Amino acid sequence: MIDLEAIKRKIEQLEGKGQSKYKKVTWFKPKAGNEYQIRVMPFKGDDGQPFKEMWFYNNIGKFISIPTLKQYKEPDPFSELIDELRKRNTEVSLKTAKLLYAKMRVFSAIIVRGEEEKGPQVYGFGKTIYQKMLEKMLDTDFGDVADLENGFDLKLKVKQAPGKAAPDYDLSAYPSDKKAVPSPLAKSKEQADAWMAQMPDLNNLFKKRDYAEMKQILEEYISGLSEPTAPAVNNASVGIARSPAASTVKSDDDDSDSNYDNVDKALDGLVDA
Repeated sequence: MIDLEAIKRKIEQLEGKGQSKYKKVTWFKPKAGNEYQIRVMPFKGDDGQPFKEMWFYNNIGKFISIPTLKQYKEPDPFSELIDELRKRNTEVSLKTAKLLYAKMRVFSAIIVRGEEEKGPQVYGFGKTIYQKMLEKMLDTDFGDVADLENGFDLKLKVKQAPGKAAPDYDLSAYPSDKKAVPSPLAKSKEQADAWMAQMPDLNNLFKKRDYAEMKQILEEYISGLSEPTAPAVNNASVGIARSPAASTVKSDDDDSDSNYDNVDKALDGLVDA
């Protein structure tokens, strides 16, 4: 019997319908030693701010970063295992749980001055830059830096200290906090409208894996560790946990986390092709 639904789906595909909601975007990749003039675009997130907070499990086997299911208010095998390991309250279980803790990453759509031909780019950053951006928005001298007509350009400095693996980041108003003046996003309304029409969908930047796939990834990761803790997820064995070396536990300062030095690598497997 002919599968009429399959034919309908094929027609929709040919008409450009039913495509993946995960669209390819242009990623802003700041380089150490450089200084950038950027403008945050007025995306409105769940909290009304032009930022999208996301949580990731990092360095899980071959996966650099995996979006958590917990942030979608769905059952999450990683979170379940962390709870179990914390209940055990042993040195090994607590160290293993710390390896699994999720880290926040924040995303914003920006225009990079001097790279306007690229249109809107997506910038992913950690808590240091996020805090500085929020402080600017609370400052009565600046307010809504992403306002289309009366926002502010920002200056991003990427400093590489000698002997330090990851760069440091600094954010201020452009050209400086004292000399900054409000300005429109673009020189013309037509250009601003064009950029807004190209605004990346920050709510759908990353592929969300289902529970079964996340559980399989977790099982494979735990089975590659040593020193038995025999943890379980939903009463199913996830293998043997290894005692992690102290040097493998990452700092909470995710702006200096080398996970994100190579943006292409960090996003590999997250964005649906």
